Amino acid sequence: MKQITAIVQPARLYSVLTALRDLPGMPGLTASDVRGFARGHADPKSQSHGIDAVDSFEMTKIECVVPDEISATVIETIAREAHTGNPRDGKIFMSDVQDMVEIRTGLRGEEAI
Repeated sequence: MKQITAIVQPARLYSVLTALRDLPGMPGLTASDVRGFARGHADPKSQSHGIDAVDSFEMTKIECVVPDEISATVIETIAREAHTGNPRDGKIFMSDVQDMVEIRTGLRGEEAI
């Protein structure tokens, strides 16, 4: 199993979600609004919000755990649908998941996906 975390522009969320929903075997995902910064990518508009917001900008974080077999397809789909060619298109991270438990049923591992 792989955990995939993507940070994308909020305006691209609908396209990413729509494309992922159509993937066979895609179990589901979580999306949330986040703020962050990147070296060399200051957002002049954010500097009026005070010292805590200096150089930060709004993004959307997408998280999912998927079977190994579809992890490359999920990453390719996110990258394609999130791409604008402009600065701050985002990043995608993938890591191994050792185990998972579905709280309601007690299922473990890939059965819990």
